[in-house]
Amino acid sequence: MVDKCGTKYTCIAHKDKWVVVAASAELPVGIDIENTTVQRDFVTAAELMNFAAPKSVDDFYKSFTESEATYKLGTAPKCTRFMRYGDYLICITSTQDFNTPELQEYDIGSIF
Repeated sequence: MVDKCGTKYTCIAHKDKWVVVAASAELPVGIDIENTTVQRDFVTAAELMNFAAPKSVDDFYKSFTESEATYKLGTAPKCTRFMRYGDYLICITSTQDFNTPELQEYDIGSIF
């Protein structure tokens, strides 16, 4: 079923004060967002999550956001894209290849 916005597939993630949405009329999508400045023992966290040993904090967050977005997608992705927004890393996954989308900011009051 297609919703009022013309999208059939929608996925939402949030972190801190940010909400990100991936929506598509054609492809299933998954999305996640993480603040990459949060201090944590990313080597131990990677071990606990069965990720390959990360070489950097950035590698850890790429694995983490991809894992979360893939979980929301519900199947192994055929395409994964990463975007940065300030201190945040956003990962979008899908079952087919897609162009890297543009980030758009909305004031929630202006949408309704």
